[in-house]
Amino acid sequence: MSYYNSREKQLDDFRIGNKSLNGREHNLLHRNEGGRFYEIGWVAGCDSILDSRGLGVGDLDGDGDEDIVVSTMHGPVQVYRNVAGSGNHWLKVRLKGLPGRNVIGSRIVVTSAAGTQIREVTCGSAYLSQGPEVVTFGLGRSDAAVTVEVHWPPLRLADGTVKREVTRREGVQVRRELVLVRP
Repeated sequence: MSYYNSREKQLDDFRIGNKSLNGREHNLLHRNEGGRFYEIGWVAGCDSILDSRGLGVGDLDGDGDEDIVVSTMHGPVQVYRNVAGSGNHWLKVRLKGLPGRNVIGSRIVVTSAAGTQIREVTCGSAYLSQGPEVVTFGLGRSDAAVTVEVHWPPLRLADGTVKREVTRREGVQVRRELVLVRP
C-alpha cells in the first residue's frame, strides 16, 4: 500500500504542530470596534475547519446586511447569513454601463452625517472570488439623506483625448438601492 493512499494521511503530512500548509485552519471573522479588531468567528458560527479558498460578501437576502459565502476545496460552499439585526441604515449603489462603457474601476463616494466613504467597483475581490454588482454602504444610525458621487473610469476618445465623467446625486434617501447609468 502506498504511503499516500489515504487522503487524511496526505493532509497530515502538511501539518506542522497546529499549523497547516494546506488551508485547513479555522476561518476567522473580525469585528471592528473603533479601530480595534476582535475575532468573533467562533461566536458567529463561521469558524469551520474546511479548506476554504474563496470569499464573497454581499446582501444575499435584500435586508441591507452583508452576508458571506465561502468556497472550499473538495467541500461544500458555506453560506453565512447576517441575522444580527443592528437597525443601522444603509445605501446600495448599482452602476450600469452602456455598450463599450464599462463600470469596473468606478469610484463611488458617499457622504453622510457620519462622514465620507469611498468604494471602487472591481472585477475580482479576492482569490477565486467575485464581489457583488451592488456596492453597499453602512450608514450607522443616521437616516439623513446622503450625497453620492460616482467618478467613472476615464474614456479615451478616437482623437486620443481622455474624457472624465462624474455623476452627483444629492438628497439620496437611505435604506434603498440607487441605480446609476454611466453617461
